[in-house]
Amino acid sequence: LEYLNKNIQICPHWYAQYITKIEALCKLNRFDEAWSTILTLSDDPDSPLSIAELKGYYFASLGNKKEAYEQISIIENDLKNNSLLSSPDTYFLSAIYLVLKENEKALEYLEYGIEHGSTPFLFIKIDSLWDELRDHPGYLNAIKRFNFSKEGSKYKDDLKKYKKSNLSHKQARLIEKELKTLMAEERPYLNPKLSLSDLSESIDVSTNQVSQILNEYIGRNFYDFVNTYRL
Repeated sequence: LEYLNKNIQICPHWYAQYITKIEALCKLNRFDEAWSTILTLSDDPDSPLSIAELKGYYFASLGNKKEAYEQISIIENDLKNNSLLSSPDTYFLSAIYLVLKENEKALEYLEYGIEHGSTPFLFIKIDSLWDELRDHPGYLNAIKRFNFSKEGSKYKDDLKKYKKSNLSHKQARLIEKELKTLMAEERPYLNPKLSLSDLSESIDVSTNQVSQILNEYIGRNFYDFVNTYRL
């Protein structure tokens, strides 16, 4: 918490750190501070954070199950209605269920998150929330399917998943240029919930075409491409 607060002073508009701060305050039973932080973020028009996720974790930690389930319902509806397959929402749903001691539901979202590339699960091996499930068959089976290596099969798997859109070389290069210009000038990667469909809509092409550009011409899958800009 000490380092988080120092980091917030240095870079207050990097919002991901506030999620960890809420978790830390709840683990320290400093719930008044956690709630105050949530209210501050909810009043920030520039915050991309899902307040329902923060409140869900807060209420679950406090033991207020009714309120926690209300927030879970909001998150699940948002996930369903917007098809945010690359969103970190699945991680937060699993985290909230873990705090509520509903391990099977947490494991369901772990499976879903791994299937759809929810990046926060990259830290699952050092996330203390999962300590009680390290020997659970569901956890172990899920981990086997997760590629933690720098050079793995994820990129090759992604190549197999998309269907070629029959773009000409010239068309592909024009879309590649437009995509890179978008990333450089409008910086959509600052949105933590950015999805492949968001990118496609921004440059008015199909998701299939963007997949082809990323895989064949840029040589990266969606997650690698976006995270390169974030880094």
